[in-house]
Amino acid sequence: MDKFLTVKELNGYVLDLMAQDELLSNLLLKGEISGLRLYQKSGHMYFTLKDDTAAVSCVMFKSQVQNLDFVPEDGREVLLQGRVSVFVKQGRYQVYVETMQPFGLGELFLYLEQLKEKLARKGYFDLSSKKNLPGQVRRLGVVSSRHGAAVRDIIKVVRELNPGVEIIVAHALVQGYSAPRQIVQALNDLNEYGQVDVIIVARGGGSIEDLMAFNSEEVVQAVFASEIPVISAVGHEVDVTLADL
Repeated sequence: MDKFLTVKELNGYVLDLMAQDELLSNLLLKGEISGLRLYQKSGHMYFTLKDDTAAVSCVMFKSQVQNLDFVPEDGREVLLQGRVSVFVKQGRYQVYVETMQPFGLGELFLYLEQLKEKLARKGYFDLSSKKNLPGQVRRLGVVSSRHGAAVRDIIKVVRELNPGVEIIVAHALVQGYSAPRQIVQALNDLNEYGQVDVIIVARGGGSIEDLMAFNSEEVVQAVFASEIPVISAVGHEVDVTLADL
């Protein structure tokens, strides 16, 4: 055989293949934490994610660990987002975790209660911080999916009640991993534009998992920081998210 690879070249080749794979470069993964180790010196977290029949090694670096809103522990079921890659030196593949949150209704309610208490301590829900709505609206900003029923309903009702109001839709996904970042960007864009009198943040109804983008700390922070008054119109009347507060 005239042509051969070194071990390093082989592992590097596999690394490149994984980096080009759309699923492996940004995936959501559910499982149970096992063998968790948090190294105080580096701040990195290492653990195994497992289900009934398989397991995979995971690493979460210090910068991501510091952003966690709950305390991971062995036996806890979680939903994580990250990428699969190869540690070239050892030829071992693992999941590099970017974000992680509890999974399951019981875990989610516990997580939301803990996050609610944290944000309340920061003053995000204080009545004294809430902005008065304008008496007259000439230009309305709407943060929602341009493809959803919620934005169509808002436009229909506004057109019926006051056809002279100009509506500016700032598109954002309202569900899924990218939704919080897009909602924050849309709110920031409307504030930077500065020409709307009020902003409505909206989406239709759904399960608690569907509404989780509006329970994220970054969205609550963006609503709180908005110089323009924000109305939360998320979910059905019985649904309450942290953004509502």
